[in-house]
Amino acid sequence: MRRIARNGNFRLHANREEGCTSDAMDWAAGIGCLSVVKWLHVHTTEGCTTKAMNWAAGNGFLNVVKWLHVHRTEGCTSAAMDSAARNGHLTVIEWLHSHRSEGCSDKAIGHALRRDHFHVVLFLHQCKIEVQLLTYLRLRLSREVYQWLLANYADDIRDYRILVSKLDTQWVTLVRPRAD
Repeated sequence: MRRIARNGNFRLHANREEGCTSDAMDWAAGIGCLSVVKWLHVHTTEGCTTKAMNWAAGNGFLNVVKWLHVHRTEGCTSAAMDSAARNGHLTVIEWLHSHRSEGCSDKAIGHALRRDHFHVVLFLHQCKIEVQLLTYLRLRLSREVYQWLLANYADDIRDYRILVSKLDTQWVTLVRPRAD
């Protein structure tokens, strides 16, 4: 049944008796297949887990996130906004911020920075999201982003070593010192 959800093949359900697990709706939501999510909602009793909304959000399927919000009770976790930040889905983040209470973890801005989604970083910063900045050993940033970080998070990056490539003066690399 999980493959049915992934592929949208409903015929098997009518001819099989083993049913499915919540994985079916979770996977369907994660790949943005709203028609399968709706069908499973009506024709099965297994439902879904918070993974459904988390995965839909992380993959940018706002229509699925909205539908789950209205029709299901499982909700999501902070992983929904974290993964949306990681993948640069600002409209999903804005909607989650306005309509859900789970928020994001303190790593969301770092996820967005690592993937160069500065538009997401700016939104999360404006929302006063708590930050655990730069948990990655190396992070390559444009000079503009580095200057913005310095202006807004100077205390958080003061312990980082800054490497400026002589060959590529467009980028700055922050290296977190290893804890010995």
